[in-house]
Amino acid sequence: MQSTTRHRLSDFLRSSEYPLILCILFAATFFRLHRLDEVPPGMTHDEGSVGFFVRQVAVGEAFEIDAPYGYANEPFARYTGAIVMWLVGPTDWALRLHQAFWGVMLTLTTFLWGRAAFGGTVGLGGAALVGVSFWPQMTSRFALNSNPAPALLTGAIWLLWIALFRDPLRLRLLAWAGFALALAGALMTYEAARGAWLALPAFWLYLRIVGQQRRMGQFALALACGTALTLPYLLNPAAWGRTAVLSEPLTSAAHGDFNSLVRNALEALGTLFLKGDPFIVYNIPGRPVLDPITAVLFVGGVLFCLWHWRRPACAFVILWFGAGFAPAAVIGAFTMTLHAITTQAVVFTLPALMVELLARYFTSRISRFTRIAFVLLVVLTAVLTFRDYFDVWGNSTETRAAYFANFHAVTAFLHATPYSGSVTLSSPFPGLPHDPFVADLRVRRRDLDLRWFDAREAFVFPQVRESLLLLPANALPDPAFTAHLPMVTVQRHIVRETYVDPYFETLIWQPQTTLAAWLADGTLTTVDPPANFGGALALLAVSLSSPSVLPGETVQTITVWQVLDPTALGPRAPVHYAPEAMLFLHVLDADGNYMAGSDRLHAPAWNWHPGDSFAQIHRIALPPDMLPGEYPLRIGLYTLPDVVRLLRLDAEADTVEIGRIQVVPP
Repeated sequence: MQSTTRHRLSDFLRSSEYPLILCILFAATFFRLHRLDEVPPGMTHDEGSVGFFVRQVAVGEAFEIDAPYGYANEPFARYTGAIVMWLVGPTDWALRLHQAFWGVMLTLTTFLWGRAAFGGTVGLGGAALVGVSFWPQMTSRFALNSNPAPALLTGAIWLLWIALFRDPLRLRLLAWAGFALALAGALMTYEAARGAWLALPAFWLYLRIVGQQRRMGQFALALACGTALTLPYLLNPAAWGRTAVLSEPLTSAAHGDFNSLVRNALEALGTLFLKGDPFIVYNIPGRPVLDPITAVLFVGGVLFCLWHWRRPACAFVILWFGAGFAPAAVIGAFTMTLHAITTQAVVFTLPALMVELLARYFTSRISRFTRIAFVLLVVLTAVLTFRDYFDVWGNSTETRAAYFANFHAVTAFLHATPYSGSVTLSSPFPGLPHDPFVADLRVRRRDLDLRWFDAREAFVFPQVRESLLLLPANALPDPAFTAHLPMVTVQRHIVRETYVDPYFETLIWQPQTTLAAWLADGTLTTVDPPANFGGALALLAVSLSSPSVLPGETVQTITVWQVLDPTALGPRAPVHYAPEAMLFLHVLDADGNYMAGSDRLHAPAWNWHPGDSFAQIHRIALPPDMLPGEYPLRIGLYTLPDVVRLLRLDAEADTVEIGRIQVVPP
C-alpha cells in the first residue's frame, strides 16, 4: 500500500496539476493577504466579540457566558484563532490572518474534492474560481467564526470520497478518521454547517437506494462518530442562538402558509444570479455571486447532475447544494453571504464541471479553445474581484461607516500616541462587547487607562489630575458638556474627508478641576447630603432645564454621580460580560403613578471606577394629553438583567425626588 501511495504522489508531483494548483494557491493567498490591515477599513462589533474570546484562549484566561454576542460561543475558531495569536500576537490582524488561512484551505480542499469526484481538471477549475471570486474573497477577510466551516466541510467530503471510493484499507481508515474529525470541526464552527450536515445522511440513504452498498457500515460509523464528538456542545441551547431566525417562515409553512418561505427561497436563489446579498457589511449590495457567463455554466452543471443523478458524485452535488443553501433559502437574501457559506466549493466547482463536459464533447481544437476561454474567465473574474473588493467596496462610504472606520483611526491614534496615563474616550457604543472589545484588540497598551462613555448623553470625570480626551465626530459632546470643557485647546485629526465621520478631536483636560468648577457655577443644584444608592453610586447634583413645560414637550435633566463601589452591584449575570446597571427617571402624578420616564446610562457600569464621577443627561418626552399640574421627578438605579432597584442607604427608599415640573395648559 505504501509503495502505491508513493507512486500516486510522485505521479501527481510530475503532472501539470502540481504547478497549476501551486499557482492557484498563490493567487488565493495574495487575494486574502493583500492589504489585510486596511480592507475591511475597521472592525465590526461581531468581530470584536469573537476576538475577545479568541484572545481569552490565547492568553489562558477562560471566560464563560450563557448568551454570547456575534457567534462567540462557537469553539472551533476560538481555539484555532488562538493558535494564530500565539504565533503572531493577540491582534486584530492575527484574527484576520486566521480567516485568510481558512480561505486558502478552502481553495485547496475544493481542488482535492473536485479532483476526487470529477477529475483533476474540474478540481483545478473549481479551486481557481474559489481562489479569486468575490464571495470567497469576502468571507476570507472578516474575522468571524464562520470561515473555517466551508474548508472543514469540503475537506470532510473529500476524505469521505477517498474512504468510500478509493485506496486500500489502512489509508482508508485514516480517511474515515479524518472525515469524522473535520466534520466535527465544521459542526462546532458555524450553525449553517449543521444544515449542510443533512446532506451526509441523505447521501448514505441514496447509496442504499441505488444499490451502492460498499462500505456503508463504515460510512454510518464515521458519520455517527463525527456527530457524536459535537453532541456535548450541540446539546447546549446556546449553540443554536441564531437558529431562531428560521422559525417564522418554517412555522408559517407548517400551518399551510408557504408564501414567506417561497418568497425567501426565490430571493436567496436570486443572489446567485440577479441581485446579491443587500447587506453592505458582507457584499456590495445587489452584486450577485456569479457573473452571467459563470451563472450559465453553473446552471448547466446543475442540470447535468440532475440528469445523471444515478452517479454518486452528481447526486451528492445536488444534496450538498440543497442542504447547504437551505438556511439562506429559509431566511432570504439578507446575509446570504454567511448563511450559504458551506456551498462555496460546490457553487464554483459546477461551472468548472460544465466547462470540462463541453471540452470533452467537442473536437480537440474546440476543446482547447474552451479550456483557454475558461482560463480567461478566471483571469477576468480575478480582475473584477480585485476592483470590486479593494476599490469599490473597500472605499465606499457605506463600508467605512459599517466597519467603523472613524473608530479604527481613533484606536490607531491611541496605539501610536506618546501620551501615557488616563484617557477619557467618547464612543457611540461604549457598552460591552462593542467598541471596548475592538479597542482591546487594536490598542494593546497597558500604560493607558481608558474611561468609556457616550458624550452625547454622558460625561465621565476620572479622579485624576489630567486626562487625554478623545471625541470622535459621531459622538461629540452635548452642548451642556462643551460649555464646561476647554474646547479652545482642541486638536482636530482628519481621518479622511470622504468618510461619514471624517475626524476626531483630542485635548488634554483636568477632569476634577472641570467638575469642581461646574458644581460651583450655580447651574447645578447640590444634593446635600448625597443620596447613596446601595453603596454603588452617590447622587451629587442635579439640573433641570425648565420647571414649566407644555404637554408633549421634552423635559431635560442632568444628574451628577460619584462612583462609590462598583462591586455593590453584585456579580455579573450569566448573560452579561460584566455587572450592568441602569438609571431611571420617572415623572409621577400626585398619587405616585407613572406618567412618563427615561431609563438610560451612557457611562456604562462595567467601566465604573471608585472615586470617578459622571454626569448623565435625561430626556423625557411628556404625553401630549398630559393634564396641567405639578409633577415630581424621582430617580433611582437598578441592576440588569434582573431589574432590581438598589435601596438608598441614607433613607428607606429606592428613589430620590430631584425636583418638580409644572405642566401648563397649551
